[in-house]
Amino acid sequence: PQGQVNVIGTSFATHVEDIIYPDGKPLQQTKIIVREGIVEWKSETQSSQRLTAGQTFTFPATNERLEAVIKELVRLNPGYDGQYEAIEVDGHVRNLKIVGDMLVDISPLADLPWLHMLDVSASDGRRGRLANIEVLRSFKQLVNFSAHRQNIRDLRPLADASSLIAILMNANPIEDIGPLATLPLEVLHLADTPIGNLGVLAGKQLTEVNLLSTVIDELDLRPLQGAPLNRIWCKATTRENLQVLRECRCLQTINDQNK
Repeated sequence: PQGQVNVIGTSFATHVEDIIYPDGKPLQQTKIIVREGIVEWKSETQSSQRLTAGQTFTFPATNERLEAVIKELVRLNPGYDGQYEAIEVDGHVRNLKIVGDMLVDISPLADLPWLHMLDVSASDGRRGRLANIEVLRSFKQLVNFSAHRQNIRDLRPLADASSLIAILMNANPIEDIGPLATLPLEVLHLADTPIGNLGVLAGKQLTEVNLLSTVIDELDLRPLQGAPLNRIWCKATTRENLQVLRECRCLQTINDQNK
């Protein structure tokens, strides 16, 4: 990786498995792989240490700007306990994960404009109350956004996050994905959402899509024709949808089953 990379947080353990710098694409998961160079963590009481693949650590927070943001999130969101996991590169917080069960107001995140990955998903089995993501309009470097099991309907703020290639928002009351039309999407998870039309996805270079739903019976998959899909989760029983899947030459799995 180019420069110094610190992995910081308050309670989460981070698995050192995958780091994508300096290829240009930031992390698409919360795990880090050490491929080359040095990945470091620091605290006030311990010196920097080199991490190797497969090791797991819990990292103390060291970033003052991030600490101020977390403190304000705690103030604005009663019930949020201030826990988080973050990755810092050259003094800037790039990746941030917060368990979003109690989040309602995430506006303090505006003070972290260098974020590449943000995860505010609610816990499995829980339903969050986060509905307003207006703060994301200013995140020009954001590449990966996760917010599973929240209460987000309006995706218009994401239209201005022009670097987004991965959106993971299963189980949200999203009906209109029109605001995603101009984004360079590669990964899109919208399972259990009431979307009814995939037209804006036509021509996108999607490699992974999750459209399984208990809300909509079966979506028209024809807008996905020509996409270099590797994995898809969907219902496909109509002749048209089955034909779309047959024509996906790169497709490896359908609903976790080999093609």
